[in-house]
Amino acid sequence: MLGFDRIIRPLFSNVFIAINIDNNNCQIRVLRTKKERIFEEVEREFNIIDNLLPMAAIRFIESYKKRYPFCYIGVIAKTYNQSVFHIKKIKELGKLGVDIREYKALKFKDWGVYIKKNEVDDIQRFFKKLHGVDYIFSPFVLIYKSISSRLDSVLRLYVLQEKSNIALFIANAKSVYFGGYFMIESDMGKESEEASLAVITPKEESIDLLDEFEDLNFDFIQDVDVESDAHLDTKDEIMQEASEAVDELTKAAVIASIIQNSITEFYNNDYYEEKFVEEIVFLDNVGMMEESLSYIEQVTLLPVSRWQFTLIEELLEIIQQEFRGR
Repeated sequence: MLGFDRIIRPLFSNVFIAINIDNNNCQIRVLRTKKERIFEEVEREFNIIDNLLPMAAIRFIESYKKRYPFCYIGVIAKTYNQSVFHIKKIKELGKLGVDIREYKALKFKDWGVYIKKNEVDDIQRFFKKLHGVDYIFSPFVLIYKSISSRLDSVLRLYVLQEKSNIALFIANAKSVYFGGYFMIESDMGKESEEASLAVITPKEESIDLLDEFEDLNFDFIQDVDVESDAHLDTKDEIMQEASEAVDELTKAAVIASIIQNSITEFYNNDYYEEKFVEEIVFLDNVGMMEESLSYIEQVTLLPVSRWQFTLIEELLEIIQQEFRGR
């Protein structure tokens, strides 16, 4: 059968399907190739309702699986229960308090990643109507593959930024040292309420948050004559922009706190022997406001830069690399 497979495979297209779910949005990009030539590339987005894969998305993917027998679906693992290790042998994971019997681990030259086995099972269950997926990638591997050619002697903290989550990754050209995955929207409820009070109805208990935001540039929120009917539409648009700005800056506060705590853990843990982090680099998949980056820079006291990053493109590329055997 394997020999027959090799004979017929060149006669068919290979279809690579990248699926990324973030903030109740399901983004799918499909690439169809044959004999190293691209014949089709298409992207669709679907709304996630009740934490279920949309039927429209399922039908869209199934339409390819029915037409083309060689389809390969890849996703990113999005869970707290995964990280990076910097040890010589996987069996030494116990030093980090990781029970290797409960985790899947993948080792590279001098670092690796691990994820809890039941989380992998949960991912496959989520995609059960597609009969599971072919590839589940660690976000840390995705980060490394995208930045590896730009690594140098400077120790940087890389932040893969999505709307609902972030992945932190500390590395330089010498090696990889630290990784952490965090949900940010689940931590924003209280922060968002406080930020709304601070911006809309300042009270004594919100002074601290106001102090944090006072130096940021809010010039993009302009004054509007609210009594003028001619400006009602403009007023609504600006109020919407103001609300989005508050949400963005509230999220920046959560991200800054996570970064500070993670760097503190990195410094205080004897397991990590590398020197100090010198810079924070955001792999920006969402289009962060400059004000958010400035705020994080002020809080962390570290220079912050941003690199353009299109997650769905990177995911599609790594699916193809895995298919080709790296």
